[in-house]
Amino acid sequence: MKVGLFVELYRPYLSGVTVSVDSLAAYLQKKGEVFLFAPFVPGYQDETDWPVFRLPSFPLAGYHFALPWVSSALVKEVEKLHLDLIHLQGPYPTGLVGAKLAQKLRLPLVMTFHTEIFLYLKAWTNLYNWPLFLPSYLLARWAIRYLGRRCQLILAPSEFTKKNLERLKLRKIEVLPTPIKPPLCLADQWEARRKLNLPFAPLILYTGRLAKEKNLFLLVSAFQEVLKKHPCATLVLVGDGPLRLKLEKECAFRGLSQRVIFAGQKEPALVWEYLRAADLFAFPSTTETQGLSVSEAMAAGLPTVVTDQGGAKERICHLKDGLVARADKEAFASALNILIENPHWRSRLGSEAQKKSDQLEPDRLYQRLIDFYRQVIRPA
Repeated sequence: MKVGLFVELYRPYLSGVTVSVDSLAAYLQKKGEVFLFAPFVPGYQDETDWPVFRLPSFPLAGYHFALPWVSSALVKEVEKLHLDLIHLQGPYPTGLVGAKLAQKLRLPLVMTFHTEIFLYLKAWTNLYNWPLFLPSYLLARWAIRYLGRRCQLILAPSEFTKKNLERLKLRKIEVLPTPIKPPLCLADQWEARRKLNLPFAPLILYTGRLAKEKNLFLLVSAFQEVLKKHPCATLVLVGDGPLRLKLEKECAFRGLSQRVIFAGQKEPALVWEYLRAADLFAFPSTTETQGLSVSEAMAAGLPTVVTDQGGAKERICHLKDGLVARADKEAFASALNILIENPHWRSRLGSEAQKKSDQLEPDRLYQRLIDFYRQVIRPA
């Protein structure tokens, strides 16, 4: 089976989508052949085990996006690959390119929604800034419906996302979470802290992009409340993004600079070290389709605090393998304090979370994906 994956924000950018696409590409490479298509990023050289075709791109807001047009040369180049299907990784310009190629070459089209675009737009543009929000909303709505109606199958990582897509009158939607595969051997917690030079104190961890849609100012304000009860606690933020400078200034303004560590962007293998070193995981985002970071934290045996908004809460069974809190400072801080103050219960929640993560075993979920592929390639 030969599959073409079309993804917008790929390496050198690191995100949950990048991790998901790399994992999928590695699996497909074992089962057949995979070809990845992503926007051209000046100065970056791909070093993957699968071929990456870079599409003409334009810079915007610190990223590079594909030009949404298809040349005859590109059609001929893709035709030579003899693809069995095209799998879009979202309704972005690269997705428009993939859909046009699928139409010209008469290939089945599948699309995965990794991002709750409308919730992101609210975070990025401010819902009340209508001159900016409204055209962005209408463009995103058009792209989702345009591409969704051309797909033989749409994959949503959660029931939350599936319901949102159904509200747009899209059909043929299946729920397929992103698989998680932790390292076979995780370091001891205290050894991980020594290796990463982290303090031996209550340690709260967040991993992911430092961006507005992640609701990180809520986490900072909640952590300030935590310090009133636990002045030795430490918050570690692993990741980078456009909000980092503002977050650093906010922490300095609140007098938190000595208790908040900005670890920066890390490769996935090192992220697992941070997960092993932490006592608990905090995920304040309200805009997730599933919260891949939450799944990774659970696989590492960490109890997690999430908000009651977005798709991440589907991963958590409240009071059994984590806590679901309201998206406000007091409620989120209270949940963090409860876990810090009850180490035995915290450990039990972490153990349950780790058991639950077995549901995301890669071979089982990817086999379901292969079955979906076969259905659209050879419809009944």
